[in-house]
Formats: sequence, C-alpha cells, structure tokens
Amino acid sequence: MLTHLTIENFVLIDHVDIDFHKNLSVITGETGAGKSVILSALSFLLGEKFDATVVRNSASKASVKATFDIRFLALLDEAGIEQVEGEELLISRELAESGKSRVFINNQPVSISLVKKLAPLLIEFSGQHAHLKLLEEGAPLLLLDSYSEAEELKKVFKSAWDDENSIKQEIQRIESSESERLRLIDTLQREIEEISSCKLKACEDESLFAEFQILSNQEEIRNKVHDILLTLDESKMSVIPQLIRQKANFTNLKEIDPAFTEIEKTFLSAFAELQEISYEIKRYQTKLEAHPERLSLIEDRLKQIARLKKKYGQTVEDIESYRLQQTQKLGQLENEASRLDDLKSRLQIARETSRKLAEELSSKRTHFAHKLSQAVTKEIQTLNMAKAKFEIAVSKTHRTTTGDDKVEFFLTPNLGEKCINIQEAASGGELARISLALQVAMIASYQTPTIVFDEIDANIGGTTATIIGEKLAFLGQSIQVLSITHFPQVALAANAHFVIRKSEDKGRTRSTVEKLTSEKEKHTELTRMLGGKEIFKPDQAEKKKAHDSYISTSLA
Repeated sequence: MLTHLTIENFVLIDHVDIDFHKNLSVITGETGAGKSVILSALSFLLGEKFDATVVRNSASKASVKATFDIRFLALLDEAGIEQVEGEELLISRELAESGKSRVFINNQPVSISLVKKLAPLLIEFSGQHAHLKLLEEGAPLLLLDSYSEAEELKKVFKSAWDDENSIKQEIQRIESSESERLRLIDTLQREIEEISSCKLKACEDESLFAEFQILSNQEEIRNKVHDILLTLDESKMSVIPQLIRQKANFTNLKEIDPAFTEIEKTFLSAFAELQEISYEIKRYQTKLEAHPERLSLIEDRLKQIARLKKKYGQTVEDIESYRLQQTQKLGQLENEASRLDDLKSRLQIARETSRKLAEELSSKRTHFAHKLSQAVTKEIQTLNMAKAKFEIAVSKTHRTTTGDDKVEFFLTPNLGEKCINIQEAASGGELARISLALQVAMIASYQTPTIVFDEIDANIGGTTATIIGEKLAFLGQSIQVLSITHFPQVALAANAHFVIRKSEDKGRTRSTVEKLTSEKEKHTELTRMLGGKEIFKPDQAEKKKAHDSYISTSLA
C-alpha cells in the first residue's frame, strides 16, 4: 500500500507531505483547490507523460516521491533492483524545467518503461468515468476471468490453440503448394542428374585446359624445338660442336697460364648445361605426336564444364556445392508427403487438447458467472436499486484466443421491467452503481493493493452517497482506498480525512494539504461540504449540540 507521498514544486504545490491510512482516506476541498493535483502527481510518479508546465514558477524542477509497503516483486528482482524484506519501496521522479525527467526506485535510476510495468502492481486508478470501461468490447469477459482466476487457464488454452492453428497453417501451406512442390522436385532432379552425370573431379577444368593448350599448339612447339636444336647441336655452325673444339684451347691456355684454370671450370660447367638442355629437348621432341582425337575429347569436356559453370557456379567446387544443396532440398520436398501425414496426426491431438481446455474454461466461467451475478445483485440492491437484478450470460461464439465464450452483463433495473444489456442501454447512473458493485464483489480477486477513486460519487443523490461511503469503507477493510470526493457522507466514512486548501501569498497562489485530526476540524469541513457555515463557538455547548444534530441528520 501507499504509505507516504511527498510533492514538491508541482503545479500549485510548493511542498506537501501526506501519510495515508491503510484503510480509507478521503481528500476534500473547494472546487479548484487542487484535489486533482494529487492524482496528477501519482500519475506522474508512475510513468505518465507530463510536460514542463507542471513545474512550479521560479522552481528549477518538480519532484514526487512515494513509499510503498509492499511484498517482494519479481519484476524488480528481474530488473536488478535491490529489495530488502520488510523495508518499504521508494519511488521518486523529477521533472526539470528543461523537460528532462528522471526516475528512481530504491535510489537506483531506472527507465520510465519499468515504472509503467510496475504501476499496475501498486495502484489502480478509478475515475468518475471509470464505469465507461464496462462499455469497452471484451470488458465483461476480462472482469469475469479476473474474478474466476481463469487467467492461467486462459494462457494454457491460448498456447494450445496457437499450436493448433500453427499446425493447420503448415498443412494448408503444404497442400496448397502441392503442384509447386512437384514442379520443384522435377526441376531439382534434372539439375542434380545433369551435374552428377558429368562426374566432375576437383580441379579437372584446370588440368584439362593445360593439356588443351599443349595439344592445340603442337605445330608451333615443333617449329620452335627444331629451331633450338639447330642452334645447339644439329648444324655445322651449332653451338655445341664449336664449344667442343674450344675445349682443347682452354686446356692449352691453362698449361701456359694457371689463371685460366678457374675460367676453364666455368666454361666446362656452361658446356655441360648446354649439353643437358640439348638432351632434354631431344627427349621432349620424341614425345611430340599429333592427337586430334584427344584434343577433340578435351574440347568437348571443357565445353560441358563451361555449360555447368554458366548455370550452377564459377568453379567445379561451386557446382558440386550447388548439387549438394539441391540434393538436400530434394530430400526435404520428397519427405513432405510423410510430414503431411505426421502433421495431420498432430492436428488431431492439438484439436482435442484445445477443445478440452476451451470446455474447461467455459465451465469455469459459467460457474463463476452465477456466483458473481448473485454477489453483484446483492451489492447493487444496496445502492438504491432495491429490486434490481444483475445477470452474467456466458454463450458460445466463434473461437478466439480467449476461448469459445461471449460474456455479457445484463441488468433488470426494476421489478417487472425488461432485462437490458448494459453495454447497449444502461444509463450512466446505472453503470456507475454496477461498476462500484463489481469492485466490492470482486474485492477478493484484487491484485493491486491500493485503489484511487476520483469523484466516483459525482452526479448521485445524498442517500446513495451515504451508501457509497459505506462501500468504500468496506473496500478499505481489504485494500487501501484513496477517494477524492465532494460528498460529506463519503468523507464521514473515512479513516483519515485530508483537505486541500488554496490560498494567495505575496501575489502567488499555492495549494496545501492538511490532515484533519480533531473532531472540530472534521465538523467544520463537513459543514462546508454541506454548504453551511460553522454555527457554534467552543463555549456554546447547546449550539454545538444542535450543530452536531444537524450534521448527523444531513448525512443520514
């Protein structure tokens, strides 16, 4: 619950500190005094967007701080916010005049999105138009599920139904694309067969091209080889025969001058190299033969590989990789038939599971619809509608993620009158009473520890206001209730009474919050709310007695 609230430099408020009661606290004050500022401050604290106009003039920033006495929250633990068992939760938010906002939880900076997620776990706001939520599509179903604690079962059903739909879609995809599947199978088979029949080998294209180069240039090779041999060893003027004749000259020169010894060695080495070159070329020449058939075969093979490259990849490795990929796809497509049978079997199981869960959900809703109808009828009859009857109808509709049910709220306002669907024909006053009756009847299912009512008693009569005060007090026995009200009957039922007053000081307007502690202060405020004035002085016992009687009679 909300234990303490501090507001600084927020709209008309300089500084206020409020300690709230654990049961029912009411906030009253003249129209325009700033009662709505309390709600605005709480909304700002819990993540709602406000611009810098709420920062009080001459202040650098506005800030709101609140402490909550609340159980351990898994959401904060997941966000890494330290929580100490038994210690209060502190949330603070500030807004600078520049428009920059910061928010903290237990003095740790956090994101606005985290605070927004946390807000529903701390406070529920119910304004004077909250009953209009009953008119929203799906509202009756949500309220009934909350009362019947069917949320977990609804999640399980949704998961089962999503699974069923997923299987259905996959079956439809396979069946609707059967002709396309067969076409793809035929295409893949032809491509795989074309590549496989070629029986490619790694780097085959490179080795074939090298051989093609030799075979296609045989004549040029012969001419050049012949020319080289003529120069080296096969003519009268060839190099090698002439060098043989020079060997004797080197031998003679060496005998005359030893300086030729090293030169002779170099000569003999070069001579030996030339002889080796001549030998190797002659050996190569003997192998030169024309192979027109082999050349034709190579040309055909290279053309075949070139065609595959053009269609399936730039290299032999790319082509082989493509073949493996297509083989895998072919396997998947060929397995679709057996997979379809498996999916159909799974669909039967999924249908049965979701059917059972939907029936369980419907049964639970029907059971609790009867209980909630009786509870709301009992409450609404105490709200100046003594003969009214509230009914919840659960009927079958097309299945959605919430199940097979349509939930509608009906009201018979008076004995003998026609039953009406509240979303179609209920008046604003009837909706307001139904809304409050639902909140009282559903108090046991409330997950939020604090509820804030903003003038929910607007536009009602005095007798009904007294009853509403009693209802709010009853709610306050189970959860913390904060109520902004104009009715003294409601204020009289409170455990704590706060008054917002507006005043002017040195040319500035400001609002302050005062907790009424004495009976005199409470009577004075109740008198103001009744539209009267204080009619006694402290020493005028008889007049005070008459005033008390007046207050009591007026609030009855």
